[in-house]
Amino acid sequence: MPDEPDPPPKKLALKRAEFESVNEPASAAAPPDNDAMDILRRNREHEVKIGYAELPPPPTQRISRRNREYLLILTVGNLIIGTLLFFSGDSATFVFLIAGMALLSAGLTWVMLFVIDDY
Repeated sequence: MPDEPDPPPKKLALKRAEFESVNEPASAAAPPDNDAMDILRRNREHEVKIGYAELPPPPTQRISRRNREYLLILTVGNLIIGTLLFFSGDSATFVFLIAGMALLSAGLTWVMLFVIDDY
């Protein structure tokens, strides 16, 4: 039996796919229309019914503490440096204290008014 010929190859072909129907037939009731304006109208009616349609009162303007603290730090810092300036003995200390007042004023102004937001 060693000389038996090989069987002919099978012919492969595709057949129509068969599916089990799980949905209702197309002749059943049509799905509701998805009308965007109708959905928005119903949402708006619901908002009015539960009270979300009313606008909240505008927030009251809160007084900024930043300006008050800026003026306080500027005044106290320059008073301290000015007191040291009044009691300084030599000209080098006098010049350095004047420069300190300028740096304090410029630096504090930059940080408090341009870098930091209202708080």
